[in-house]
Amino acid sequence: MSVGYTDRVPVAEPRGGSWTVRAALRWALPLEIGPVYLMLVINQIVWFMIIHIANTRALPLTLKNVSLLLYSFFTLLLLTQLIGSITSWSRPLRVIGGLLLVFCYVNLFGYHQTTRTSLDYSVAADNIGNSGSPGSGVLVLKACGIPAMSVSAALVILLLVLERKWRVLSRTVQRSPLWPKVASSAALYLGVLLAPWTTYDDVTYFWKSGFDYYKPSSNYKIDHRPGTYPFVHNRGRRAADLPPGPRPDIVLLSIESFNADVVGRRAPSGAEYTPVFNRALERGVYVERFYGNSVQTCKGLFATLFSLVPSYRTKVFTYYFDVRFRSLPAVLRKAGYETMFFQAYEDLDFDRTRDFLRKNGFETVESLEGHMTPEDRAQVWGWGPEDQVLYRRFFDYLGRRPPGKRPLFLHLVTVANHMDFSAVPPSKRAFYPHPRKRAESYANSIHLSDAQLALFFERLGRSRLRDALVIITADHAMPVGRHGLIHNETGLYDDSFRVPLLMIWPGHLAPRRVTERAYSQMDIAPTVLALLGLSGVQNHFQGTSIIGAQPMAQHPIYLVQPYSGRYLEVVRYPYKLIFHDRTKEEMLFNLAKDPDEHRNLIEGAAPEVLRGLRRDLSFVYLNQHLMERDAFWPPG
Repeated sequence: MSVGYTDRVPVAEPRGGSWTVRAALRWALPLEIGPVYLMLVINQIVWFMIIHIANTRALPLTLKNVSLLLYSFFTLLLLTQLIGSITSWSRPLRVIGGLLLVFCYVNLFGYHQTTRTSLDYSVAADNIGNSGSPGSGVLVLKACGIPAMSVSAALVILLLVLERKWRVLSRTVQRSPLWPKVASSAALYLGVLLAPWTTYDDVTYFWKSGFDYYKPSSNYKIDHRPGTYPFVHNRGRRAADLPPGPRPDIVLLSIESFNADVVGRRAPSGAEYTPVFNRALERGVYVERFYGNSVQTCKGLFATLFSLVPSYRTKVFTYYFDVRFRSLPAVLRKAGYETMFFQAYEDLDFDRTRDFLRKNGFETVESLEGHMTPEDRAQVWGWGPEDQVLYRRFFDYLGRRPPGKRPLFLHLVTVANHMDFSAVPPSKRAFYPHPRKRAESYANSIHLSDAQLALFFERLGRSRLRDALVIITADHAMPVGRHGLIHNETGLYDDSFRVPLLMIWPGHLAPRRVTERAYSQMDIAPTVLALLGLSGVQNHFQGTSIIGAQPMAQHPIYLVQPYSGRYLEVVRYPYKLIFHDRTKEEMLFNLAKDPDEHRNLIEGAAPEVLRGLRRDLSFVYLNQHLMERDAFWPPG
């Protein structure tokens, strides 16, 4: 180890003018190892033990895992040396570079410990536009964890003190000439980013996942002729051509993070988690195996309202804003409906919700913020107001509006049951006064949302919407620990996608349970059109109606986990294929025999089953291809 102590950088001269291997290495490679690297190696070992041994015990000490750990020391060395080479021109830069490395590594290890996975570049890239939101900021802090944030802050302060006294950050200076060292370090680190091997070095993993984010996502051949719109159903009439007639009001209620696992379940005390919703099942059509097509609100709303697979890269609401779509509210508006969207979360600019929905069929897009009273503020916690505030203020607002001549399509979206669920006031925690696990916090939160669902039914029954077709579902599910996963950006199993679906329309829909087939949010729009007698209306919906004659075979259900290397999934019940786009690994499960998805059947899978599921999966890539080329709906 060679260490410099001044800002003058010594020049490495080959002895006797001979060009030796050692001299060449000293000329081209930064071989100096200083305190920052040693500190990061120690940090790597400590956090590795905490995350993989003390915490989850999920990583056996096999030759492969030990090799990956040692490889992470190598990638860590390369990054440290690259930063050291770049900053060797200036002592302030060396200090800033060292502090940033320590701060980033400690907090990314904290994120890994909390979420059970490394931070993926796609999480940052897709959500950077919402970074100014207070709720997003709180989630970031909680994802990194208070211990990691505290340790990183303490280390930064300690290093500043040590730098002032002993120059522990700036004393390590790379030898001149510096440009060869910068170039060689950058080339080696680029090779690491492009290499197929993973690493337990969380900073390098983050940048490596960035390369995967932007590269082409599959080897599937896309069969699409430019200028055509293959999803458009041309067999039907346009909504404007349909004869007028009385049609029902429609109320679509999306409850935040409503996981189907809690429906009909009981807490250890014997009390039901969702007693109000459970009683409502007796009055409508309930689909027992229903899926949210992705893991975020804007993606769930997109699948529900547009009957298309959500984008697996970025968000449709923001990145594909100018793409032409034909949404359910747009179809209903042409059929004579008034269309309204009303959400509990205050910020309609979050994910560009207001502009996107107005562009795609909603005449009115409102948030609860402008309708709350001073008394309502006491019932705001976490990401927003309790559900009962939304129900009260919306129906008050509706009552003040003069009755329209058109039937109403209304989409209500709650927010109270939002991750991380721990903000429920102590006085309203029905099951766990002092929750210690995410599942306990979730139980308190979803029970409170369910209790306030009674107010929704009560106010609905006293409003002009009392005879409406009511559809209750969720924007997305939320894993709460079944597979050791508690964050929706890491979930890939059914508990990350399964949500409820209940349809109530007295006198028109006989109560029953749909148990023989699986459905998803993409099937809601076709179902609404079928119930209204509008199935022949021209649209691009790719779902299947839940009501009416059913084909013999189960139709495919498409699931998108855009993060953690991108998991793309297809369900043809009882089979489910999971494809990891980054590693090209596959998992196959029989959900009827193995509902918890413990036994991967990919090795012994029947060729015809696997071939069919892979063919279904190619549809996800076609969907993305058409989105990127604005080929869902023709102009005009």
